[in-house]
Amino acid sequence: MTASSDGPIENPLYALLPAIFRQQDIAQGYPLLALMKVFDHVRTELGTGISALEQDWFIETCPLEYVPLIGGLLGLEIARPVRPEHRALVANTLAFRRRKGIAAALPKLARDSAGWFSLYSPGASTPWAAWPLPDAAAQPDATSMGLLRIWRLPVFAVIGATPAPAGISSYYHFNPLGMDQPLFNLPSTPIDWVAAPPVTALPVRLTTAMLAADLMRYNMMWPHPAGGPASSLLYGPARGLVIRTKNGSGDWTELQPGSLRAMSLVDCPPVPPDYPVLEGETIDLASVTAAIAGLTIKFGDATAAVSVNVPATPTMPDLVALLQGAIASATITPGRRVAEAAVKALKVGAIGNALVIVPGMCPSEPLSIGPTNPGGLDPLLLTGSARMGIAAATLPLTPQLIALLTDTPADTVMTFTAPGGQVLQVPLPLMLQSRTVAAVVQAFATALTACFVCDGGDQVVIVPPRTAPQQPVPATPPAPALGLVPAVAIDPELGLFSWPTAWTKPDTLSVDYGIAMPGAIGGLGLRPPPPVPAAAVVLKDDRDPAWLEQQLGTWAQSKAACTLLTLQTSATRPIAAQQLAPASGQALWVVGAAGSQPFVVTGSPGTLTLLGPPSPVKSGAIAMSGVTLESMIGLLGGDIELTLLDTTLYPGAAPLAISAVPPQPPQPSALPGTATLKLERCLLGPIDLSLVTGHIEIDSSVLSKLPVPEAAFNVLTLPAEVTAKFDRLTVIGGGKIAGTLHAANSLFDGVLACSGDAHFIDCYVTDLQHPSAATGDVVGAASRLAAAVSRCNGCGKARRVRLSNCLLRRVTLLSDDRLCACEEPTDAPARDCATCVDSSCAKTCPLRASGQSWEPVGQPPRFVEPNAYPLPDFARLSEENPPVILAGASNRDVLGAYNLAAPTARLNQFEAAIQSGLLFGTRLDQRYES
Repeated sequence: MTASSDGPIENPLYALLPAIFRQQDIAQGYPLLALMKVFDHVRTELGTGISALEQDWFIETCPLEYVPLIGGLLGLEIARPVRPEHRALVANTLAFRRRKGIAAALPKLARDSAGWFSLYSPGASTPWAAWPLPDAAAQPDATSMGLLRIWRLPVFAVIGATPAPAGISSYYHFNPLGMDQPLFNLPSTPIDWVAAPPVTALPVRLTTAMLAADLMRYNMMWPHPAGGPASSLLYGPARGLVIRTKNGSGDWTELQPGSLRAMSLVDCPPVPPDYPVLEGETIDLASVTAAIAGLTIKFGDATAAVSVNVPATPTMPDLVALLQGAIASATITPGRRVAEAAVKALKVGAIGNALVIVPGMCPSEPLSIGPTNPGGLDPLLLTGSARMGIAAATLPLTPQLIALLTDTPADTVMTFTAPGGQVLQVPLPLMLQSRTVAAVVQAFATALTACFVCDGGDQVVIVPPRTAPQQPVPATPPAPALGLVPAVAIDPELGLFSWPTAWTKPDTLSVDYGIAMPGAIGGLGLRPPPPVPAAAVVLKDDRDPAWLEQQLGTWAQSKAACTLLTLQTSATRPIAAQQLAPASGQALWVVGAAGSQPFVVTGSPGTLTLLGPPSPVKSGAIAMSGVTLESMIGLLGGDIELTLLDTTLYPGAAPLAISAVPPQPPQPSALPGTATLKLERCLLGPIDLSLVTGHIEIDSSVLSKLPVPEAAFNVLTLPAEVTAKFDRLTVIGGGKIAGTLHAANSLFDGVLACSGDAHFIDCYVTDLQHPSAATGDVVGAASRLAAAVSRCNGCGKARRVRLSNCLLRRVTLLSDDRLCACEEPTDAPARDCATCVDSSCAKTCPLRASGQSWEPVGQPPRFVEPNAYPLPDFARLSEENPPVILAGASNRDVLGAYNLAAPTARLNQFEAAIQSGLLFGTRLDQRYES
């Protein structure tokens, strides 16, 4: 169809006819025009159909009923009725098929199929990410086609947590429990199709080198600390890793990336420019008489006996030389942390008429000097009145840093403020005979004549004179690069940071960071809302740390049937050790709000006791959801229901996390009342319910000695009056269960001694004893067998069953009359049930009875090392385990606490997806970074 300036032609076919026919048609009343209109209608319908057919060829524009037809060509079965989201499913599959064999598509394929982050890493002999992988047939030496790095551990955000002091001045742990914990990068950038994902798109464990490079890049772009944006690539409120400060009732202020420094804080070293020195008092040299001063130097865990022969009216250089020589010839008792060489490396100097001592090695160790004999002479004024001060020190000098001091333009002056407030100036460039640390120290000493300058290993230590603090001045280059400007130092591998001495400590600190755990248990990650009654009184804190303790005191006087206390943000809430005593039918919930990880810490002695109402009235209920509780929970009796959902129960200094607390004296045989405990998706410390009557139910949880598991440590003690039900429980340590036990999909890494009825479904046991063995029982051959039954010589009945490193598919062990009840039983030789073929024995064998199903595994479970809380691999099974452990659960998944990092079903989906994304005959190596 052609178009004129007035629009499309009304009858295009008629307009194509010769003019003579149209003229004759006018005379005959337009019969030819009517015929052309019929033809034009058919032409229009044909054009419309052809246009629609072109749209039907594409998944983006085809009718919805065509989506299953296109999906069928790809092997996708689309359920009916067809929904709009099915179009996206087919479109994504088509996109992957179009990019089949393209390495850049593999990370997105892995993300969509298994939810895992990955990164394709080409090597020297492998293609770039945007090129097709080569054919394996063309690689006769079977070299790798490339490496796919995979991150499977989920990373969760902790927002607004209160850092814990590290026990050393100016040091803080990101973890509110005061533990070393690596920090992780929170994914914030979607993975692109054609480019390798940036670090910010992966849940990467942050290293000191990564953060240092990021901050260096930031400082190069914005030299002034307050001149750049609030976030760098890895740090800032937009990155999930940030330190905030607040004074009084003011607003929170984020610490800028330009005020940070990344460095290793192992053993908590002094962070430049802070450097500890021992300073004496001013000496009146004219009044000093000849004397022998006996001194005892305490340096860390080392001591030194020093004798200084002080002359009358000495000069300060004389005293410095005498004390330095006395230290060199001192009688030294070295310690484990501080060696003899560290004591002899003490540097003595003078500031005016006062002596100073600088530790050249081990500067983080405490240093003090006292008189050898009480009441002895102290002409050096270093014993009773000496104090620890803070000098200024550079970063360890590298050739690059030395070049900053020697290659600057002429007549440059470097200005900086010492931690004590003294403003110092150093003319640059330094003229060095050799580019060594000793030469730099000498040059600084020449420039700063009023200061004492020495080396502290590979650092320059500058002790300025004692003067009133001056008004701080902006530092000039290269002082910031040398570390002479105060900055907060972060060690992301320990989750530790230090606060500069020169800065005023804020009233309150708050931190955000990423934490990786093997699964969304212990309060981390997304969690379902707790089942709270609709009529509950819901109270939300105003982010005041003291709010929780105030509300607990108010609740004690409340008559509300159910009270819900919601804790917002991850700040630490300290509460005093106290007793919670709900009335009959009364319930109290302490809940962490969505997206928060609140920490509740009880004061000395660190115990939260629960007392229920007396029987036979309705029990009282205490519940916690989504919190970390540093406390021991003590049960005092009464009818009490305790519910812990998505909670980490860390006992702190206490040996037990949950325990009965009998009244003293006398100690009863059992506490009155009934206790019902329900623990789900929790990280738990040891539990001892001796003296308790009731029921305990644990689901999808880890039970261990925190923070470091010990297989020989008893972590679970249940009396005969307590029935237990376990599902997906990982127990690292021993257990003594005298009551009825039902366990499914659980893993017991330790001695599990059962005395009552025990029912196991798909459970792994390292050492199961039923009934529990007395000291010296079940030894010899039975201890080396996978399954052994000891019988009594007298009655012939089974005395004890022992299973070692076995998977119990369906096993029931009963404490009934089929077991030996002789008063003085004697053991017959233990039988190996795995190889026994005695049919008469099988009739009365507890392990060969009808319905019993078990299989030897031959080795204990292996956990990813280091297996310690709160490290991300805590209680996570290693891939080196046999398949029966990694896929032995009822749903063919891992045993124990459900591990979101590597469930078998998700691993199978991932493997199938990767194979579908590779060309035929290609091979790709895989490495699991987490």
